[in-house]
Amino acid sequence: MDNIFSNANAVSFSIGVVSGIASNLIFQIFWSMYQVHKIRKKQIPIDIEGDWGEYIEHSVTEGGLAHQYSFGKIYRDESRGMYLFDGTNYRNDGSQFCHWQTITSYLDIQQKRYLYIFAAQMDGESDKTYYGFGVISLAQDAQGHLVPIQGHYNSANIDNKTMPHTMLRVSGFGYSGEETGQKIIDFINTRRCPDSPKIINMSRP
Repeated sequence: MDNIFSNANAVSFSIGVVSGIASNLIFQIFWSMYQVHKIRKKQIPIDIEGDWGEYIEHSVTEGGLAHQYSFGKIYRDESRGMYLFDGTNYRNDGSQFCHWQTITSYLDIQQKRYLYIFAAQMDGESDKTYYGFGVISLAQDAQGHLVPIQGHYNSANIDNKTMPHTMLRVSGFGYSGEETGQKIIDFINTRRCPDSPKIINMSRP
């Protein structure tokens, strides 16, 4: 008789342990789901796509002719599952200096930055390619969206040092390949961000 009660107590204890583990597991699952839901609700909207103008203060060649202006587009490539940033850098006389295309990128929401590796070619030298990487810093705007505010890049054989630059949204500019570099320079100069470095148009007359 004692054995029967002992076995019954052991079974009850085992059931209790299993039930406790199951209850804890269920709680952990629902708690995890709740936390994910909270994170998703608090997720900051991303607003980085579109046309962007850059002013690169220290971008000056050894010959002394500056190429301080760039115009690029950030867009989502769904087939590759990433944001791409492609564009053209201009000399201060309005002529094209080089073109770049993103090879791969990563949007780091936690650190609020967009990182990309690019391939570039000097204008008129399509047979030669050099590589570099860039970082664009993000911050929340008045609407609470994460937007580009500034950036920097390093290229393999052009400039050969970290080059900080501004980020200016160029909305409604209607840029096409037929637009001249001078128009882009003028646009960036008149619509630069208030906290950007002083921009001086050094174009030749």
